[in-house]
Amino acid sequence: MPAVDEIQESEKLFVPRGRHKIEIVKSTTDVSLAPNYTLPEGHTKTMNFFQVGQAFSLVDMPGYGINQPQSFVEMVEGYLKNRKNLCKTFVLLDGEAGLSHWDKIAIKMMEEFGRPYVLVMTKIDKMLDAEKLRSVVGVKNLRDRLSSSCCFPQPFLVSSLTCEGIGLVQCYIAYVTGNIRLQSL
Repeated sequence: MPAVDEIQESEKLFVPRGRHKIEIVKSTTDVSLAPNYTLPEGHTKTMNFFQVGQAFSLVDMPGYGINQPQSFVEMVEGYLKNRKNLCKTFVLLDGEAGLSHWDKIAIKMMEEFGRPYVLVMTKIDKMLDAEKLRSVVGVKNLRDRLSSSCCFPQPFLVSSLTCEGIGLVQCYIAYVTGNIRLQSL
């Protein structure tokens, strides 16, 4: 587990300031269609590219499942298969809803592509402790059934409402992108 000062150091990467801005670089359709994060979840219909200062780039992809855009397979699978400098993919799982059929397909797809990925369970603030445990065990069992060598062994549990787990994810991103060295590992 990273130390508090390591988490604080990694958080600096995500704070827009001066010459270190987080800015949208482009959308797969048009820069004027920059994502509107005031909309509820499930409204990202294009891949949106962000440059985080000089540190790294982030790509926000549309979600999968019932509300996925028609171009999802062509757009997202093509990107995941062909992007040579892709460092890590973060697969967001709705912790409140539990592991869905679509989640299992997404995880199997990541395994099929042989791409390194991390599972992030969201909305943990809406779950009882027993539900969190059941969800984590379900994810672990699926990962074990797949004999995954591509999946980071520990899922991250996060809440955008309470910010639980956000610092750990930020620290991990800073670590895997080479922006901090963790002394506690």
